[in-house]
Amino acid sequence: MKPVQFKGQSTVLRKPADMSDEECAPLPILRLGGSCISCWEMDWRERVKALFTGRIWVGVLSGLTQPPIYTAVDQPFQVQPDQPDPACAGCQPKIS
Repeated sequence: MKPVQFKGQSTVLRKPADMSDEECAPLPILRLGGSCISCWEMDWRERVKALFTGRIWVGVLSGLTQPPIYTAVDQPFQVQPDQPDPACAGCQPKIS
């Protein structure tokens, strides 16, 4: 999977100074409340495998612990029609 840009993203996280480009790619995100939301795209092999297994694996490089995370197949925010700003000033969370 690879991270992709999306409508509503507000910034791009860059790799840490001690990591190479092969270890870490830029990550487009939307900062919304206490969440950082990113969008990932599967290649065709990953799509087929996910279709048959119904699973994805999530890894977070965060040291010795795991911060709270979630995964979703539906976009977890709504862009308000009167706020087409790519910084998503009009985004509203759909998660509770």
